[in-house]
Amino acid sequence: MLAEIRTTATETDGGIAEEIGMVLVLSRPCNALRDGKITVARIVARPIPDLTAAETISELAAVFQGVRDGEGAPDSFYLGEVVAGTSDRHFAKLDALYTVKVPLDVPTRAAFLAKHRRFRLNDEFARDLQLRIFRAFASLGFDDMRWWSDGDLGLIARKGEALRVQLQGELQSAQSAVELLNTAGGAKRDVKAKAQDAEMAQGRLRKLEEELTPFLEEQRSRAALQPDGGGASGAAGSASTPS
Repeated sequence: MLAEIRTTATETDGGIAEEIGMVLVLSRPCNALRDGKITVARIVARPIPDLTAAETISELAAVFQGVRDGEGAPDSFYLGEVVAGTSDRHFAKLDALYTVKVPLDVPTRAAFLAKHRRFRLNDEFARDLQLRIFRAFASLGFDDMRWWSDGDLGLIARKGEALRVQLQGELQSAQSAVELLNTAGGAKRDVKAKAQDAEMAQGRLRKLEEELTPFLEEQRSRAALQPDGGGASGAAGSASTPS
């Protein structure tokens, strides 16, 4: 890792966006040692908001492991706390790469490194970096819904519908209990308890419907593409399609 390195990028209006900061050298060791140009990625500091939701040691560790592995952000390479004793956490941004000119003659190059070089990746991170660079540019990912096979999509939809019927029954039961207690002049604490049960049941039902809706919409979308307007079938959304 090099510090106080100037990198520039061309903006949409033709201007130049310039930054001076830390960079991670991505060039192969032989290139980094001898060539007059090296490829780097900018290093940025940013928070890890998901840490606040972790309630156990295992959940806390899982958050860091997910960040390390680039879950949800394959173009961010986690570096931890570059400077010991600080709360800043640093990432190399692999979504944009830069070329930096470095001196070729040995004495000037040595002076350049003495001035700018700060840290190095440990061996495990250095090995993982090779794969992460590939993933940052070559991993196209999946559409959120189109990748599901018809059978898998139907299985999830049917399970969701069954859960919805179950939760609707729980909600109706809780609402009926509130109505009966009110009509019978029941104790306020009992009415309050049943009302809270109804609210919780309503919340669970609302959450289920939010999760289920995209799957049902995808089913309807596929059905609309069928010539007879019937149910979707075949290999739509599956890993293999007929040739």
